Amino acid sequence: MNVVCLSSHAGLFSKADHNSWMDDAVKYPFRIRGDFNADGIEDVAVLSDISSLNECGGTFVMHLKDKNGHYRPYSRFFFNPKAIAVEKYGSTANFWVYQATPYGFGRIGYYEMNKDDPSEFHRIEIHPCEDGTIIGQAIYDAVFKNSDVQFVFEVSEIVDNLTRWRKIEEHSRYIIHENFIKNYLKSLYPDYQGKTLPGITVSRDAGPYLEDYTFLGKAMGCGEGVNIYLLESDRRQIAFIWVDEGGDHFQLPYCEEKPISYQRTSKDITKEIQPGDGIVIFHCPQQSWLDSVHVSPGESDAQE
Repeated sequence: MNVVCLSSHAGLFSKADHNSWMDDAVKYPFRIRGDFNADGIEDVAVLSDISSLNECGGTFVMHLKDKNGHYRPYSRFFFNPKAIAVEKYGSTANFWVYQATPYGFGRIGYYEMNKDDPSEFHRIEIHPCEDGTIIGQAIYDAVFKNSDVQFVFEVSEIVDNLTRWRKIEEHSRYIIHENFIKNYLKSLYPDYQGKTLPGITVSRDAGPYLEDYTFLGKAMGCGEGVNIYLLESDRRQIAFIWVDEGGDHFQLPYCEEKPISYQRTSKDITKEIQPGDGIVIFHCPQQSWLDSVHVSPGESDAQE
């Protein structure tokens, strides 16, 4: 399916966008810190809808911070986090973005960061990238390699049932989606153990992810920093496995069905999972893993 991503919308937000991003790691998995209005105070732009995130960008709500440390929702933007810049001009600032299509062209332009809300999107169409034009690529580079503001990219994590933010260097949509799935699985334990899941929307092009799966629980005692979350569908069990930074390497038992890397890495993960490998979906959960959550195969019907 072709994805058409052009959007010039900078618009309204709901009350739910206010400050719930601070402590809802599942709903808000990614944010960008930076002085977006060039007033000398760091602001934040939060990915407000994981299902909007695709190869062209995502929908973000920008929250501006005042001198007293209070945030206020400013506006909603669609942009690619790899292509943003702030231009300081006297006492004003322009927020530059690139809104792409899968076809090698897109719109580059800026919003004037007025006090109460941004201006309309002032834009032109350019053709950067390998199949584009020299001028198009030169315009793109001139803007996004010369931002007057540096940005910090962070993902949310659930640690001891609290939301924490962690800086990341690489922020592809696969890594952001993967972090979203990690937070979702963590949020299920232990309250949803043995229950059928409604699923969660990850993409607008597909139905709820993990819909009608039964959450069996989290396997225990598999190693320092080793996370194994077990699910079942049609009496077939699968495991979502990853290893935290600094955790033990985890040896995978033999399985005829090749493990799946959620990050779509080309690394061979058939025998071992290491920190940094991301989520691995494994189709041959061991009986010892299932026993460690006190749920037997075939006995995981939803209990309401």
